[in-house]
Amino acid sequence: MPAPPGIRAWILPTGLRSALRDPLGILTGEPGIAAAVEGRVVVTVGDITTLTVARLGIVPKLAVVDFRTQRKDREDLRAELLTVGTKVLHAGSPAGRITAELWDAVAAGMAAPVPVRLEVDGEEDLATLPAILEAPQGAVVLYGMPNRGVVAVTVDARARQRAQGLLQRFETVDAPTKG
Repeated sequence: MPAPPGIRAWILPTGLRSALRDPLGILTGEPGIAAAVEGRVVVTVGDITTLTVARLGIVPKLAVVDFRTQRKDREDLRAELLTVGTKVLHAGSPAGRITAELWDAVAAGMAAPVPVRLEVDGEEDLATLPAILEAPQGAVVLYGMPNRGVVAVTVDARARQRAQGLLQRFETVDAPTKG
């Protein structure tokens, strides 16, 4: 499903940043990842999370990366990240925003018949929210929490409701009307 109509971007308000520091799912380490994803559709958000999953031999349906870790360029990881995914999509999304372009690319990646690497020009971490809303029921969305581990979110009604509730607290920029 593409981004909800009429919205060009969701902007993370300063007051909501602390709420996003709480895991949206179960915080685990590398040993717990394989068990969390067994037999499920897997979505990864973040370069280190994607590499960790790939190194475990798990093929994500959608891997969202920006070639940066903790806001620092990681060219040393680029070559390995480029091996993830059969199809490549691109989207722009500045830090602290979810653009409709990013949301639409997440949806397109989930609909693709092959594993997809979504390369984000900007910052990918907020792609977790549209990933939870676009992934099929029962999928697992994995994202990193720096210096803490990986969060595994099983996509179900509760996870979708929580993601939608967070998005409703974002500021929005309306898309231009056609006229």
